[in-house]
Amino acid sequence: MSSPRPFPDLKQSAIRRLVSASVFKKATRLWEADAVVNPTVSTDETALFAHVRDARETCQVVVQHVAGDEFTSRCECDDDGLCAHATATLLAWTHAGYAFGRLETADDELTPDQQRREQWRAYLSTSSLAHLRAIARRHQIALRSSERAAMLEQLIASLSTPKAQQFALANLNEAQRHALEMVYLLSDGQPDTLAEDVHESLGWSSQSEVETVLRELSEWGLVVSVPSRWHGSDSFTLAPSAAALVSQLSAYPCDDTEHFAQPRNICVEPFTGDLTSACIVRRAGFIPELMMLARQLPLKPRAPQPELARARDIRALRHWPYDVDEVVQLQVNSGGFQQPNSAMSVPAPAARLDDESLIQLRALTADDALSEFVSQLLAATPDSTPSLQQTFAQWLQLTTWSELWLAQQEGAFVVKRPLVGTTFTYGEWLRQLARARRFVLRGLATLDAGTWYDYHTLLKFIFTIHADFLRDAPCASQPALWLDWNSAPVDPHDFDAWRASYGYFIAAVLRGPMLWFGAIALALAGDDLIAFQLTPLGEALLHERPLPMLTEPDAPLKISEGRACLPIGRDDISAYVTMEHIARFSEVRDGCACYQFSAESAHAAFESGMTADDALLQLEQLVRAPLPACLSAQWRDWWSRYAQVRWYDDLTLVEFADDYLLQELLIQTDLREHMLFAFGNRLIALRPESADAVARQLVKKGYMPKVE
Repeated sequence: MSSPRPFPDLKQSAIRRLVSASVFKKATRLWEADAVVNPTVSTDETALFAHVRDARETCQVVVQHVAGDEFTSRCECDDDGLCAHATATLLAWTHAGYAFGRLETADDELTPDQQRREQWRAYLSTSSLAHLRAIARRHQIALRSSERAAMLEQLIASLSTPKAQQFALANLNEAQRHALEMVYLLSDGQPDTLAEDVHESLGWSSQSEVETVLRELSEWGLVVSVPSRWHGSDSFTLAPSAAALVSQLSAYPCDDTEHFAQPRNICVEPFTGDLTSACIVRRAGFIPELMMLARQLPLKPRAPQPELARARDIRALRHWPYDVDEVVQLQVNSGGFQQPNSAMSVPAPAARLDDESLIQLRALTADDALSEFVSQLLAATPDSTPSLQQTFAQWLQLTTWSELWLAQQEGAFVVKRPLVGTTFTYGEWLRQLARARRFVLRGLATLDAGTWYDYHTLLKFIFTIHADFLRDAPCASQPALWLDWNSAPVDPHDFDAWRASYGYFIAAVLRGPMLWFGAIALALAGDDLIAFQLTPLGEALLHERPLPMLTEPDAPLKISEGRACLPIGRDDISAYVTMEHIARFSEVRDGCACYQFSAESAHAAFESGMTADDALLQLEQLVRAPLPACLSAQWRDWWSRYAQVRWYDDLTLVEFADDYLLQELLIQTDLREHMLFAFGNRLIALRPESADAVARQLVKKGYMPKVE
């Protein structure tokens, strides 16, 4: 059984190293020709599926990730190893992974416990016997067999329990705790963090000491690693299910001071100033409610912007948003796109919806940025009634929208990229921005709910442990992307320049989605953010726990003149589901979702199995008061008229050759029970579900019906 790990993010340069130059050249040609169609990623098998059109044939391709930089593939071309079709599929994943469909298997779904076991199996399957025995010694497990297979099964059964990780955390020294928390902050959920990354973030004097501590944590079953030929060392991440415990290390006190090895001593500090004069901003977490209401609006996507002449032929512009004036200026300069030092800005993309749709959505959200965020969530969320937890999880993975675009509106910095000497793609950039969001949220997850924290110390904390968090690769002579501030590249080690660029991204996470979800409260001094507080709701969302109980009831439904108005800002979205079943959504006005009662909406409710009493009872529960007599009378009148006229689809008509056959069959068979209506002695209508049964009876009686 395969591991439920996600398919890894890849860079084009990494794919180039997997295959020969000729295979990569052909794969690039196939990808650029849009030959990869129907791409799908499996959420359970770490595999990509696609059809690749090549000349006169179309090959079905499956690419499976094994571990690290190892991949296997199956293709109908029967070439050995990674063929050009499989490599083209990997390139499509690298450039536009957000366009891949998601394949989830409904059969044989694994329980959380089974998922943990399979994850452990995937990580430990390549471990040496010495490492397996070291894990057993740390956890005081008496191995029952010296055979590798039996030893592996015993360790998997033990490590898959929360008790094992709790035992390990309680036995860590201070140095191990610091290193473990740093792996939690730096790793994005898969083996992607090197010992040198942890060493740089911790600021320890020796990298060998970091490697020793990471090996000890691996023996404790709190971190796992896979070898990587690309970096020449192991890549680390947290062990399965360890993240929830690591973010609460304070619950496991440690008296050890002998092994303390954290000279920086940097942390996010509680706010010590006076908040009495500050403006406290809070929001309710009603994103799912906005999404449900937005689905009722006639929203239309924005028409694609026309490309500049020859823009499609310029490789550096493919798939990237660009500033038209900047492109024109480069075209005017001879060789502007080929000069070694040529660079272009990367503007925020245009809104997904057209202007008319944005106006309608703004009436619902009262915020342009929130409108665009909701529209992107709508496109990424298939469920018409998502829960708050589902919507929050969708935001964590969202690559079609980024907080950087909010930051670009507020800050004076510009995103720049080179035009020559790089294979970095727009798809890679979008995935990096999503990883940057999750990095910031992991930092927030280590904080306590209900405590006001100093925002400046949050910036200093992130600046110290991982300043260049927007980019995967460290700064180089020719970086794939950089931020410009005051007409110069931002030095990630200069705090003032960093705060004026990277810092705006962090502020956008807090002022944007975290506030919109009701996960955080902000304290403002004028326009400046000075302090923030994680709410109980935010703590539950970040740690995937049950949501806190409601402290105040939702506002009641208001009814007048055949119109119902439901105030926006509810914790319980089931009210909107109820109203969609019994009324027609009309508009958003004065902070309310307005619905209209009509005979058509009542008929739809009755067709779904609801009675007038059911509808009136549900309305009374929402109003929390007796309903107007005229409304009750109207619903009962609609109910009394329901089914007086019946509409049948796919009726079967039977035509007889003379006036006597019908009477004969009514006497000899049970035809009368299957009839809906007789149009005379020669034509009747049957119930749709009875057609086959009647035909069989006619044949048995010796009649030979002609079926048309």
